[in-house]
Amino acid sequence: MKLLFICSFNSIRSRTAEDIYNKYSSDTARSAGIFPNARTRINASMLEWADMIFTMEAVHTDYIRSLFPATIGNCEVINLDISGEYYYNQPELIAEIRKKADPYLKNQMPSPE
Repeated sequence: MKLLFICSFNSIRSRTAEDIYNKYSSDTARSAGIFPNARTRINASMLEWADMIFTMEAVHTDYIRSLFPATIGNCEVINLDISGEYYYNQPELIAEIRKKADPYLKNQMPSPE
């Protein structure tokens, strides 16, 4: 399965999620941000590529639905509702991402260390 994680700047939350699922899962993950100065900015081809899209906040979901309505089509978009209070790869962030995203995935991942 191809997973796309979206946050604001693609520097902390979505990037951490990409790392987690590329390292521990048989799924392929990518990440992007919605802001113009994001590390990797979201675009239509990324959305077309994804089988499942995870956003970190409702504003991210609203953004992609309003700018790319035809592109996301029937792709499932899941808001994980994870605030921006964390730093990159923070253990608490990893735990929250796993807790909220894992139930949507078919492949079971090992328990976090």
